[in-house]
Amino acid sequence: MRDEILKFIRRELIGPDPVKPHIQENGEEILLNEPPRLRYGAGILFPSPNKEGEGATYSAADSTNATEEEVIKTNTDENSVESSETIEDNNTSSNVGDDFEEEIGLANNFLPSAMGFSCFSKIPKDGFKVQVNVGIYEINDYSYKKDDGTEVHRKAYYRSSLDQSLLIPASDIPLISGTSKEFALVGKDGKKIELVLNIRNRTHGNGSDKSIHLLTFTLINKNKGARENIKNEDCFFQVSFSVSASEECFCPYKLAASKTDQDDEKSNQLLF
Repeated sequence: MRDEILKFIRRELIGPDPVKPHIQENGEEILLNEPPRLRYGAGILFPSPNKEGEGATYSAADSTNATEEEVIKTNTDENSVESSETIEDNNTSSNVGDDFEEEIGLANNFLPSAMGFSCFSKIPKDGFKVQVNVGIYEINDYSYKKDDGTEVHRKAYYRSSLDQSLLIPASDIPLISGTSKEFALVGKDGKKIELVLNIRNRTHGNGSDKSIHLLTFTLINKNKGARENIKNEDCFFQVSFSVSASEECFCPYKLAASKTDQDDEKSNQLLF
């Protein structure tokens, strides 16, 4: 039951969520109802800020462009049903105030264009294997028959998977603190896309074991965005990645134990 609930939440928040009969021959999703950046709320890498410092902001997250409006309008026309139902809103100013203030505070913040994590590790002789999972959506013509036999012609978003593995040899891993190296990912045609893996060495201090490095692995969307009209084509969806090695090389975070540790500190120790 727990696994099924987790799968449902992942399909709903991150995607993809293919629903029959709107599925491609390869099993990938065909998204009809709304653009993918509005359908899903997590696992998305948005465009990075441009030279003028403009990027995809929270205030523009729900805005739509002309192409998206066409898809949304088509869906609305097909499913329009008159309704006189009134939805009661029991929220009062007292219980929505905090949420409203938080939304105002986030309004001009940039939407995430990168995701990553840091770890202590020795450099494995065979290097690292990085498994990247990512999807893209492209708008195209779509035709299907309704239950009554009526044929529908409209626009829809077709998902493509760009899952891939990167083998990072030991010689390409930055060993000097403050240095980094980028590795490009490729698309369906084998050409580089605007999504890169960045590995940065953040080792600091005078630790006794010089063979252990603090490394940060980050996926970065290199597409440049604008404050308004975020393009689905400039985003990457269902993004996740993992790093592994053929030998034991990852080391635990060094934590100084104390008799005065609070519950939250003990919780962090359990996590790391």
